[in-house]
Amino acid sequence: MLEHPFIELMKNVNPFMNSFELKELTCLNQELTGNNYWYLLNNNMGLPIQVWLVPPDKMKIIPSKEEFIKGYLYGNGLDEVAFDKLEIVHFKYPSPTSAYYGMSPISAVTHAYNINENMNRYENSLFSNMATPSGILTTELPINPEEHKRMSTEWNQRYSGVNKVGKTAILTSGLKYQPITFSPRELSFLSGRKVTKEEIANAFGQSVALYDKDANRANADNATYMFMRDTIGPRHRRTEQKVNEQILPRYDERLFCAFENCVPEDREFLHKVRIESTNKLITVNEARAEMGKDEVEGGDQLYVDSMSVPIGTRPEERELEELSKKIAERVKEKLNA
Repeated sequence: MLEHPFIELMKNVNPFMNSFELKELTCLNQELTGNNYWYLLNNNMGLPIQVWLVPPDKMKIIPSKEEFIKGYLYGNGLDEVAFDKLEIVHFKYPSPTSAYYGMSPISAVTHAYNINENMNRYENSLFSNMATPSGILTTELPINPEEHKRMSTEWNQRYSGVNKVGKTAILTSGLKYQPITFSPRELSFLSGRKVTKEEIANAFGQSVALYDKDANRANADNATYMFMRDTIGPRHRRTEQKVNEQILPRYDERLFCAFENCVPEDREFLHKVRIESTNKLITVNEARAEMGKDEVEGGDQLYVDSMSVPIGTRPEERELEELSKKIAERVKEKLNA
């Protein structure tokens, strides 16, 4: 079906949003908050004519003992907008702690996320020369407070900050520069970023092989295959079933929608299966059709065993064929003698 009000609705979402933006933000909202809400603007017949996204951070669900969900409230305090439950389609990720709200993947790795944020702050302070100084100035001579303040200000102006890294310092008489190196514990702390990155990536169903500059083509292809099969595919199923449950029955209960299969074919596996099946389960021409090639003469016959005898051939026909082959070979020998 190429023409239908639902197809037009998905193409022309609303005057300010297109189909791609709707799908992209629907995905992002669920990844970040675990929830996404579509507000359906209906016509006089009760059919949706526009779809609007409601920010999930300010949406509240009104529970009901009789109906489970009575409705929805958007906003804070006095500035709230009420929605009927039929006006809202709630997409959500599964949550073990709530029957009403979804849970974001990042919730499962909050500890790792906080560690990563602390690492970012630490390194930002380090680069800004605010956390740990790269070195200290020492002298055995007495320095009064005014001289100490002047020397400190002058040093920071000349050598402090990211943009001044690598400048050559000229020290006045009596001063010595002593660099400060990272302790083994600090080096271990910084190297833990890789582990944290992998933990967060795994929470979103991704492999670090998708981002590893040293990954070869085989590793990257396998990571993409697993990501599509185990992460994107289930997300497609979740979205399409919600649409089939709450939107399409408004048009016709017999209608349904489905995403195309996003999982890339395992070409090596399919090629192996095709080779093992050809002439046994499928004909040569059927195998060639799968590969987008033209048919060949005699390619519509199936064979059995290792004798490559066409299926349906009677025993006497096989004997005649074998006898004919032997006679033909004897004739060729006589002619070549």
